[in-house]
Amino acid sequence: MLKFKPRRLRWRGQGLVEFALMLPLILLVLFTIIELARLMHAWVSVENGARFGVRYAVTGEYDGGHCAGYPGGVCDEQAEEDGARIPSIKDAAWAGSAAIWRDGAALVGNPGFFKVTVCSNKSGIVYFPSDPDTSIPADCQPGEDAGGPGDRVSVTVDFEHPLITPLLNTWWPNLTLTARREGIVEQFRVARVVGLPATIALPSFTPTETLTPTITETPTITMTPTITETYTPTPDCSNLTVVDTRINGDDFEVQVRNDFGFTVNLVDSTFFWPDELSPMYYHKAEWNDVQYFYGSEYTSPTTKSAPSIAFAGNGNTDWWEGDFTNFPEIHPGYYAAILTFRLTSGELCQLSSEIDLSPPPATNTPTITPTPDCNDIYIESIWIDGDDLRVRVRNNNPASIFLSGSSLSWTELSESQYVNYFQYDWDTYYGGNDYDSPTSASPSIPTDWTHPSGSGRTWRADFNNVPGGWLWGDFSVTLTFDYICPVSASLSTIQPTPTNTPTITRTPTITLTPPAPNCSDVTVSETRRNGDDFEIRVLNNTGWTGYLINSVLTWPDDHSFYYNKATFNGSQYYNGDSYNSTTTASAPSIAFNGNGNQDWWEADFNNVPPSGLDGYFKGVLTFDFPSWGITCTVTGSRTLVAPTWTPTSIPSETPVPSITPTPTKTYTQGPTRTPTSTEESGEPSPTPPLDG
Repeated sequence: MLKFKPRRLRWRGQGLVEFALMLPLILLVLFTIIELARLMHAWVSVENGARFGVRYAVTGEYDGGHCAGYPGGVCDEQAEEDGARIPSIKDAAWAGSAAIWRDGAALVGNPGFFKVTVCSNKSGIVYFPSDPDTSIPADCQPGEDAGGPGDRVSVTVDFEHPLITPLLNTWWPNLTLTARREGIVEQFRVARVVGLPATIALPSFTPTETLTPTITETPTITMTPTITETYTPTPDCSNLTVVDTRINGDDFEVQVRNDFGFTVNLVDSTFFWPDELSPMYYHKAEWNDVQYFYGSEYTSPTTKSAPSIAFAGNGNTDWWEGDFTNFPEIHPGYYAAILTFRLTSGELCQLSSEIDLSPPPATNTPTITPTPDCNDIYIESIWIDGDDLRVRVRNNNPASIFLSGSSLSWTELSESQYVNYFQYDWDTYYGGNDYDSPTSASPSIPTDWTHPSGSGRTWRADFNNVPGGWLWGDFSVTLTFDYICPVSASLSTIQPTPTNTPTITRTPTITLTPPAPNCSDVTVSETRRNGDDFEIRVLNNTGWTGYLINSVLTWPDDHSFYYNKATFNGSQYYNGDSYNSTTTASAPSIAFNGNGNQDWWEADFNNVPPSGLDGYFKGVLTFDFPSWGITCTVTGSRTLVAPTWTPTSIPSETPVPSITPTPTKTYTQGPTRTPTSTEESGEPSPTPPLDG
């Protein structure tokens, strides 16, 4: 009997084909899981960084290692402590987000870019949030600030998270992540100065003494309260209380009540005030109408000793007063006083009182909220006109600013000479008849002294009883705008000699216009990019030879290139390799001939990428005319944009075979001019800029 064995069919390679078909889907799911896990990990790290930073910021602490750049390597002033707090907060934020891949050298928008921004709500500080759509990180203008006691401080972390999934990372290389946290800064400054134990902790020591029967060695512990004899006198310091705190005119006043049955004495006071409100300064201190300090203190805080001024008891109240000079009508900021009294037993009691003034009223905010760019406020020229000193100020901000303060140092030629008045835009705001230098003054209502956008204004100091009727000597002027933007200029002239007397006979014409040479005849005729240089051509239409004595260059220092050297008319005077904008360089009086002559000033950069220089560049050049004792300042600025047409220049070479004469004409005349006319924005120039 025959038996048939069933034949088994084999499908060779079927599993391999199925695996090949499923592999892309499997890999896609796998990489998606990995990317989501990495993204969640990076997001948690960025959130931790912001949280760690703000927790450190509210304590008011700082890392002493960041004080190495200050004298003695320590931070012994408030401004130095504030300067060390910002990098210390950033260190805490970096430490809190240490688990992600960060590249400290990465530029904005590139994978691994990491930035920490510290900002506060102080008056004049503006916070600009991140914009993930354009990869623009957060910013704080005019500069980062960690805030003071009672201020709100924010820490923002921006991170460009790199993606690793193939194909996906070619068109989406990184993802912008941002985290921001806010907190209220603790009252660390007052607590540090007062040095008093917290009042809520004092009663807790009494119950602990009930444990002494169980510990035989505790009798020595019961003596510990006597160690703090200075701050725990037998009479309870609660009998001294603060009744009222106020701003009265130009005084900060604190009213104190004495409920002791005896007289105590004021022996010391420490005063805090917003010393950024220049030219305001702390002038004198009084207790119960007895003055014990008279001077000029410009830095907060200030401690002054009092000669044991009596303060009667039995419910009597007296006033302590801190008086200011040049006190502005708008005076936001933090004010505090710490008063120390000595009791009849010789022990001390301290009281503190503070006021944290709110920002200016909403009616004034339109002029304050658009924080000005201080770099766009500058002095164009300074000159002497008879017995006047005059300064021309330029405001290139998009909004108006206002004059908030002024200070003038001048040479006292005689005992009878005095400053008669100060004017701004030909209106008088100070008429103090000051016989002693320096002279400081501010408008009573600064917002009434506006300086419109894109215009120039003249500041004038008039003198009386000037020997010979013509000013000479050393002068230094500082004008402050919007409380935060000081601009300065100085001028030194020699005494007029008899040989110059013929020019004095022409004073009727000089009093109408600035003395020759006229600074309006020194102008910028062209700005351009030339290879790796930013260049300014200056025109001298005066009849006199001027000398370049100084230059100030502003450039985008967030790029890879750096400022290498400066040259005027072929003479190099600066070779500093500067990586930080803005850079000031003095020139050894390089001659600049007049009568329509034009010379080039060049700022050379190194490490420039193939695309060329890009960003906002501004040069401020100062020329000295020693024959007349005046200086003239000119400014040239330009926004350079990296050419976007370089990739398309390759196809444009197709006309080279010159099949017909027509394509060669359109090639030589078109692409060489069209990109340069559209690649840069800024000041118009009479000739096409040269791009290297």
